[in-house]
Amino acid sequence: IMDLNMHVPNWNTGQQNGQAMVSVRGIGMSQAQGVAEGAIAQHLDGVYQPRTTGLRGVYFDLESIEALRGPQGTLYGRNATGGALNIITKKPTETLEAQVGVLLGDYETTQMTGVISGPLTDNLLGRLSVLHSNREEGYTKNLLPGFDDVDDEEVTSGKIALRFLPTDTLTIDWLANYETRDGSLVFASLTPPRDVGFPMFGSAPFTLEPHKVVSDTNAYDERTDWQTVLTVDWDVSDRVSVKSITGYQENDWEQFFDGDGTGAFASTALYKIKSHTLSQELTSSFALLNDRLDAVAGAFLYEDSLDYSLFLPLNFLDDLLGLPPLTSVVATETHQKTTAFALFADATYHVADSFRVYGGVRGSYEEKEFKTELIQVVPACGYGTPPSELDDDWDDVSFRFGLQYDVSPRTMVYGQFQSGFRSGGFDVSSCADPYEPESVDAFEAGLKSTFADGTATVSATAFYYDYKDLQLQQIEGLQVNVTNAASSEVYGLELETSMLLGERWSIGLNYGYLHAQFKEFVDCDTLLFPGNCSQQALQSGMAVFEDLSGNPLTRAPEHSIGVSLDYSVPMSIGELDIRVDANWTDAVQHRQFDRAEDRQDAYALVNAFVTYRPSSAPNWLLRAFGKNLTDEKYINSVLAVDAGFYRLTDPWGAPRTWGVEVVYSLE
Repeated sequence: IMDLNMHVPNWNTGQQNGQAMVSVRGIGMSQAQGVAEGAIAQHLDGVYQPRTTGLRGVYFDLESIEALRGPQGTLYGRNATGGALNIITKKPTETLEAQVGVLLGDYETTQMTGVISGPLTDNLLGRLSVLHSNREEGYTKNLLPGFDDVDDEEVTSGKIALRFLPTDTLTIDWLANYETRDGSLVFASLTPPRDVGFPMFGSAPFTLEPHKVVSDTNAYDERTDWQTVLTVDWDVSDRVSVKSITGYQENDWEQFFDGDGTGAFASTALYKIKSHTLSQELTSSFALLNDRLDAVAGAFLYEDSLDYSLFLPLNFLDDLLGLPPLTSVVATETHQKTTAFALFADATYHVADSFRVYGGVRGSYEEKEFKTELIQVVPACGYGTPPSELDDDWDDVSFRFGLQYDVSPRTMVYGQFQSGFRSGGFDVSSCADPYEPESVDAFEAGLKSTFADGTATVSATAFYYDYKDLQLQQIEGLQVNVTNAASSEVYGLELETSMLLGERWSIGLNYGYLHAQFKEFVDCDTLLFPGNCSQQALQSGMAVFEDLSGNPLTRAPEHSIGVSLDYSVPMSIGELDIRVDANWTDAVQHRQFDRAEDRQDAYALVNAFVTYRPSSAPNWLLRAFGKNLTDEKYINSVLAVDAGFYRLTDPWGAPRTWGVEVVYSLE
């Protein structure tokens, strides 16, 4: 998932607390907690994926990945204020195909893959793909004797796909995915911990070196996901088709880690999430008015049931008060049920051969039922707070309207407006406080063209967003709170080009410019001074709130540049292909207060791939690769730690890695 940063302008993915934090044009995921869902609607084979932990998987046997920028309010409406990511796996084939592969890499990495696909009967096709990947050595070394290194990972996944073709007009696809992931998680110190208020941190061993940590915990991060999808596609006639997508998935996730990034027995965290999700989408596509009107209409039903628990001992507080360890804890048991329903329609009218008008509308309704039990040392909630049952609902109507004009047979210009909606919720990590939905109104204009006899393409886009009630998270005292930023402004440019240079060279270039700022937002920074934002400071009027208007949004670099080069080397003994991908990202701010300590300076990543196919053995392929060749040190996130008045990251970006792979294919 991190590789998308290389190829898609204004697409920024990081990791925090075991979750993929995706931001597109400044809009994205900023809540690293269990019940939150991202602002980028992710779909696997047409089924919405509610858990951002699922994006960490090793994707294998893929047909395509679609990265859609901007709100997708009419077709991919649920929580898609920022965009949509559509991951499509390969379908069964009508002829026999098979493939096996073995990969070896540094950090004691091994990976084995296998695929077989083909006909089972005259009208039944099947496909089976499996993957096992194991990186035994972690990217991060633990300097504390007697405790494990971290950032290792073992993934096992499998997919079974069946395609039934009872008639020429009816296709029934059934798919089942299963994946397990065992690894470990690390929080590393970015700034030195201080003993302001908590003496334990004054003598705590720590390190600020990248990919090193002092951790007194043998951490683990375990996830199991499985999904089944039934897709029925029926061509009723030449102009009418009906499609049904039924999805069911279960997610089981547990993690345990050192929560303070030091060698002191100050804080550990145990998270658990279990969820099951059912979705049903029914659409009908049709052509009317002598094929001048193409339209789609449909309905979407979604139900998600999630159990979330957190056990967080506050041993630094016990040390201060002279209490036995594990006396003071933050413990949360939460159940959330989400029910969503939507009706939508989208159409394109061909006014003339070169001019089209399109638009759509989606009506959404969403309800969340929230039950929580809290045992925590937080004055705002009290100690041993009784269970609370809350519920709320939201509705929204999203619109899309646009124009397309073909300037020439190979050049199209367009302009459009679309709106997006992301539902509100309840803050699981504090006192079950509610937060409001966020919404965006987006204006976009652009050009798409091919030239040089079809060997070159260019796409240019300009956009402006009015972004309201952005959902943000920060630690305040002993709580993780979610708040809404009143108003934000986003505008920018994107340029994407590709060109064939002769028979053997090709080049791709993308550039993104992004101006993403808070337009109206006042907030309190817990790290400004000890005790700021605490309940006592708020009640006494001593808390300092800052006007953040003009500060950049998080994970929104102003400039980004990506370059890809491909070269085919002429050889008599086979085919040798070389590919180099490079990406430069401007400075990234990770907290809303725009302080230097929370900023990742500009950095560049370079990946390279060399693939050889011998002419004497065309079924064999040998590939060598290197990622982050310059071994760039960069952070993915910043987490404020109020107790020690310092900052953590989780984790550092992957260091330089390399590997070789051998693949045998039978076609």
